[in-house]
Amino acid sequence: MRAAGISIMLAASLSLSAATPSGTLPLLTIETENRAAVPAKTEPYVSATYTLSANGCEGVENMSGETQIRGRGNYTWTGFDKKPYRLKLTKKTKLMGFNASKHFVLLAHADDDLGFMREPMGFWLSQRLGLAWTPGMKPVELMLNGDYVGLYFLVENIKVAKDRVNIFDQEEEAEESGASSDITGGWLCEIDNYQEDPSEQITLTESNGAVLRVTHKSPEAITGEQETWLRDQITAIDKAFYQQDPENRDWQELVDIESLARFYVLQELMDGHESFHGSCYLHRDRGADKKWIWGPVWDFGSTFCRTDRRELIYENPTWGQTWVGEIVKFTDFQNAYKKVFRDFVLNDLDDLFDYLDNFAATIADAAVCDHARWRDKGYGTDDVMERLATIKGYLKARIGFLRSRWDIDDLPAVPGLPGGIYLRGVHSNWNATEKYEFLTTERDNIFELCDVDVRERFKVADASWGGQNWGGQTDNIRMSPDSDQPMVAGGGSHDIYFDGHVAQAIFTVTDPGRAATIRFNSTHSGLDDITTDTNSLFTVTGNTISSSGKPVSIYTLSGATVADSVTAVTLPPGFYIVRQGSRSTKVIIR
Repeated sequence: MRAAGISIMLAASLSLSAATPSGTLPLLTIETENRAAVPAKTEPYVSATYTLSANGCEGVENMSGETQIRGRGNYTWTGFDKKPYRLKLTKKTKLMGFNASKHFVLLAHADDDLGFMREPMGFWLSQRLGLAWTPGMKPVELMLNGDYVGLYFLVENIKVAKDRVNIFDQEEEAEESGASSDITGGWLCEIDNYQEDPSEQITLTESNGAVLRVTHKSPEAITGEQETWLRDQITAIDKAFYQQDPENRDWQELVDIESLARFYVLQELMDGHESFHGSCYLHRDRGADKKWIWGPVWDFGSTFCRTDRRELIYENPTWGQTWVGEIVKFTDFQNAYKKVFRDFVLNDLDDLFDYLDNFAATIADAAVCDHARWRDKGYGTDDVMERLATIKGYLKARIGFLRSRWDIDDLPAVPGLPGGIYLRGVHSNWNATEKYEFLTTERDNIFELCDVDVRERFKVADASWGGQNWGGQTDNIRMSPDSDQPMVAGGGSHDIYFDGHVAQAIFTVTDPGRAATIRFNSTHSGLDDITTDTNSLFTVTGNTISSSGKPVSIYTLSGATVADSVTAVTLPPGFYIVRQGSRSTKVIIR
């Protein structure tokens, strides 16, 4: 895997007008018979041939064969010129290293303005949080009938199979024997936000009066007896969720609480406010005692897209949310999802950031080529690293909000999360407001706040003026921009005066409970570690680390090498370790 900094330099060197593959990802070439147009999902497949060139990518083999292809999706098919597709190979194949299958999907993600990272992040979270099965997904570049159509994602589609949704296959049984012997399972269903073929979907009225559509994906064609059983099941689940006693456990006789808790936490982490409205899958194996299991996950297009992300997914959603607003009242469920969230932050969060770093580096060059192809339509981006910083910022803020909203106070500080310390003063009516809350920087006792206005007097304190209460040593101190101002702890400390816009406020506790400094920068700058003395041989200016003496080596916080033995390097935003000789220093690049 190439380092992120190197990848972005390679990407920048590509011609922005070139609509050709980058050569850094596998290349899938598809030719339809007579170069026929690919039809919509409601039309029959057309025949085609395919060739997969590995381009030296690990775990991918060169291969070719025959397939059928047609469109897929709803709005993603009708709303964009860069289309998603469904493949049906003529024989089971280990395409791109996946388990052998005939069925795959090519997702375009034309609507993903966060550097193609929404869906991969959601799938990664699903795997790490332990949902029963998560579709595999790998990036690929696509040539269709001689036209380079950009960066795509080859995905295992959701279907009943031993290596996918592993439940009893009623459909297969019916094909072999003419009928299903036990209609309790298996079932693969979707809470759907589109009205589908009535023969493939049941429609009910949720207890709050909303329309509830459930599409049965497997079996697809059902008998009257099967329809009655499924309708009764969904009605019973709905009734159980609307029980008002928070200690009620009737719903747990029907629904698996662990899978639902994992699914819910995933959607809250990504602010998936369409998550219980469409593309919401659940499945049930055969047997009278079996429960409905949430998942697999699919479609993260409506995540991280609300202006105010400090709301839970069912609060003021753009679309209606099925059930979730009722589910969260149950005490058992609250305990379950809080445990899932806490375990994730403690054990998996660093791995997620590493995954996003590596994924962004992997697709950066291909994203430039994709953007060159679709620039006139406004799809994609030629700066994946900038979008990487954005989505990481969204995630950090989201975790901080959830930790506060769910009252989970025994988690360690995570870089970029709210630190419980506020810039309080005339500008905030002396209140502890979210806008003026400092964020952690991972370095002990260093906090940051950006782009705020300060008026007249201020202090730094926690929400209760308790353990953290910092002010000036004397009265009438007027602070200057771009310089350190000493602060002291205690209720007897004095207000400090400042008027103006603060691009970057850095609050550093130098002696816990006794001494601190605050600095108001007039422009954003790189923030180097306070443990670096004035004789340091490297400097941080903006996004560039420079060394006038010994070369430095740059690493991620997990130890992956970013740059080795360099005298100057420009980095994307993030947290790094700078090593010079035997000394290591943590550095933040904004």
